Amino acid sequence: SYALAKKTNHIYMAMNADDRYNFADCRPEWVAAVNRVLALQSDPANPMALQTPFLEFSKSQVVELAIQLEVDLSQTLSCYQPIGYEACGTCQS
Repeated sequence: SYALAKKTNHIYMAMNADDRYNFADCRPEWVAAVNRVLALQSDPANPMALQTPFLEFSKSQVVELAIQLEVDLSQTLSCYQPIGYEACGTCQS
């Protein structure tokens, strides 16, 4: 509903192939199902879609791409239960 209110048609999630073994919402079938629901509730002329650019990448491939693109990885966080701005060190992310 937030995306609809903001009139955006793309929602991005950064799940990767390694996550699909532990999390159902990181699987291609889940993304396809969400996109079917989004298509039903959005404007057919400007359909909303969930974008998952790293869905087929392993975590190491995501990091390799970030390095190639000169992303400052010190400014990123991959954690489900961060402590402030630090990774918890125990979750599966």
